[in-house]
Amino acid sequence: MVDMLKRIKKGDADLAEIDMLEEITYQIEGHTICALGDAAAWPVQGLIRSFRGEMEDRIDDYKADHPDFITDRKTVSNLPLGGGH
Repeated sequence: MVDMLKRIKKGDADLAEIDMLEEITYQIEGHTICALGDAAAWPVQGLIRSFRGEMEDRIDDYKADHPDFITDRKTVSNLPLGGGH
């Protein structure tokens, strides 16, 4: 989630990543033993609910300023494929 939020903050993301991020939060919420899972998901859900338009504008502005932006992102993370942690 952090990688996606950083890209969205910069604008270097795809609009579909907002929906992916929201879906990830719903998959985390209520499905973990630790309450910290919910605690991580709720602020992101609130951010998307309250500021989706601003997030989309930031992505659109970035794409307008960077016409060479690659829109066919193959992974959710910015880590190289097969790189691992």
